[in-house]
Amino acid sequence: MIRSPLVVPASAFEHELSHRTVTSTTFAGVPLATLDALTKGKVLAFARRCDADLHPSSTFEEAVAGDRVDGKRRAQHHAEYDWQRDGQRVTCKSAGLTWNRGSEAWQLLFQKVRLSVEGGRDAAFDELLLVAYTPEGVHLFRHDLRAGVSTSGRRTEALGKQIAFYGPRGQVDWRASLDEILGKMEAKGMPPLISAGFDEPRLAEAIAQTPLPPSTRAYEGVPLNDCSAKVRGDALRRLVRRLDEGWLHEGATFQDAEAGERVGGKKRGLAQAEYDFRRNGKRVACKSSGLSWDSSQERWKLLFTHVKLSMEGERDAAFDELLLAAYTPEGVHLFRHDGRAGVGTHGVSTAVRGQQIQLYGPMREHDWCVALESILSKMTSKGCARLAFVPWEHRPAA
Repeated sequence: MIRSPLVVPASAFEHELSHRTVTSTTFAGVPLATLDALTKGKVLAFARRCDADLHPSSTFEEAVAGDRVDGKRRAQHHAEYDWQRDGQRVTCKSAGLTWNRGSEAWQLLFQKVRLSVEGGRDAAFDELLLVAYTPEGVHLFRHDLRAGVSTSGRRTEALGKQIAFYGPRGQVDWRASLDEILGKMEAKGMPPLISAGFDEPRLAEAIAQTPLPPSTRAYEGVPLNDCSAKVRGDALRRLVRRLDEGWLHEGATFQDAEAGERVGGKKRGLAQAEYDFRRNGKRVACKSSGLSWDSSQERWKLLFTHVKLSMEGERDAAFDELLLAAYTPEGVHLFRHDGRAGVGTHGVSTAVRGQQIQLYGPMREHDWCVALESILSKMTSKGCARLAFVPWEHRPAA
């Protein structure tokens, strides 16, 4: 394996690696909790089977993918809705019950909902189903297209609206909060169509029949594997800050990020700052990505998203230096990005979400070790500086 110039063992970051949020602690051991978002989404698609059971005489068809803004044909998995029932376009959005630290309340937050925008686009569907993933199971609702809907400035046109339901402020007990949320939804005319524990036959069958991605075995027993992508990303940012402060730039002056203001002029929360810390006055951003298997392209990849690089005519870069933390089954590889390698866009949402950085291993190479070595070599050859490696003490077999 290729090694970084600086090697610091994972044991030096015990505090950063052991931190867990209220949400991750609550969902520990719950089915689906450690699955990647794509696999979890496939399992929660059991909603389609439930919809078929609720409409036994209806005709169901696959979604029509349609065309993108640039006129190119969409891939089937990028269709703007999920299936058709008697010609009605049905979309299904899922959200997990999460603890909102800022609001001090449990919430269900459904995002990227392509509802109609006044003066803009029409809705991308005719009917909206919501699946709530909770520690006790899942609840399926038909949304009325009004309750809990909010916007998020410039992001709304590109990414869609969001739908949020909150439990009582200060109520830490998830069960009491969930009862309150379900009661609010029922009062708004949205009683659950289906409430299923994880042993409910349709849900249990969906869990059993959904194939696990190759990354599941690769990351077995690896630190942070039991975390959601957000919790893992937060932990890796803390690890990188301490690595940068304690080893890479010992003696430099470090400061927390300044949150700044949003487009509308309102003050950002510190968690929404566009970079992570300052080193000797320089704004440093850290983005992380897990090595994952891309089944559509049959290869391993690193995908760093929401990177606010400069865009001509749109914005300046949100930072002066970009660090990339690659989370892999053997450890964390840290690079300084050169501002060019692997940078790509994703349509109209790029202006508000930022660019993405994609780095791929060889096609049809299933061995993650071989693929990772190829990716790391590619990053170095393209001008990314390899700064450090944090190896796990017990690495899994390939």
